[in-house]
Amino acid sequence: MVRRGGLVADAQREKTMNRLLCSVVAVTILSSGCAGSQTAVPPTREALRSVSEDLFVANQGFTSSDTGDITVYQPGSSQPDYTISEGIAVPKSLAFDADANLYVANIESSSISVYAVGSTNVLRTITNNVVQPTSVVFDRKDGSIYVASFDEPNVTVFATKNGDYLRTITKGLLGEALALDVDTAGNLFVATSLGTGKGSAITVYSPKRSALIRTISLRTQAVSLLTLDKNDDLYVATHTAKPKFAITEYAANSARILRTIASGIHVPTALALDASANLYVANQGSNTVTVYAPKSTKILRTISSGIDFPVALAFSPSGSLNVANGASGHGSITQYAPGSGKVAETITDGVARPDFLSFSPQRGLLGE
Repeated sequence: MVRRGGLVADAQREKTMNRLLCSVVAVTILSSGCAGSQTAVPPTREALRSVSEDLFVANQGFTSSDTGDITVYQPGSSQPDYTISEGIAVPKSLAFDADANLYVANIESSSISVYAVGSTNVLRTITNNVVQPTSVVFDRKDGSIYVASFDEPNVTVFATKNGDYLRTITKGLLGEALALDVDTAGNLFVATSLGTGKGSAITVYSPKRSALIRTISLRTQAVSLLTLDKNDDLYVATHTAKPKFAITEYAANSARILRTIASGIHVPTALALDASANLYVANQGSNTVTVYAPKSTKILRTISSGIDFPVALAFSPSGSLNVANGASGHGSITQYAPGSGKVAETITDGVARPDFLSFSPQRGLLGE
């Protein structure tokens, strides 16, 4: 394991563990380093739930020989709390299961590596039928894991409990699965494309058996991104041969178009929605993040300060925007207060060509 930040990172890691230990008051497990403690009784791993929602950054690494790592930051900190390098081989996507275990799609080793809460050691590795994975998502309804692979016209499905291979989805897929998401009912959405001018499609599959239930065909457009909001409206990033870029919103559970956004869209690389359902689009072509109010096609706000080749977006639990920037040396993570376009914090320590951002889910103590 390679840590970044040396003694500082080690001290922060110890502080984090003390914070976790001291927080397990529901079962009166008190560490000797906590105020009002009586005895030092080590809690079980089940008791050690996340008490804060930390930022996880998937780094591609500095050079072609560097396989990257995952750096983890506590809320409000620009220094890595800890770094995961064991089992990491060019991470492309991160996801958390219902128990807050971390799943990492490693494109170089054709594997999904799994880590328990707060651990830097591999808990389990999934390799069966995994080929250069580029995306991993969960169906929290039945615990299925969906994995998309580079240049492969399929999506593989695994069981969360043990990582066993369940099935492969191929029906309706035109080509490589470029993006995945799951709605509140557990339906899987897959974006596939044959290339610019050759056609694309969004295919939707039922949970459990993965039956094809709907297809949205895009005959002349190439699709690159998709995401779902809390109401299950679908957002799709497309482009044509001209090129012309756009974001299209579809009504939940249908192919009905609600709006098409073209203003300010230039080589979109990431989509995200805040708590007010404002849409944020990372534009590599203009080094901006453009913001759109619900139902509007006009730009509400343009963020350019600190933006340098944006590759990923994520919102913290407090609502701050986090942007992964791939340029300027090793890259950076810039953070913005809710509703602001001014940089509040810049993270560079531990950042090495970031490609994906995610926040760990808030968990209660003892599974509450």
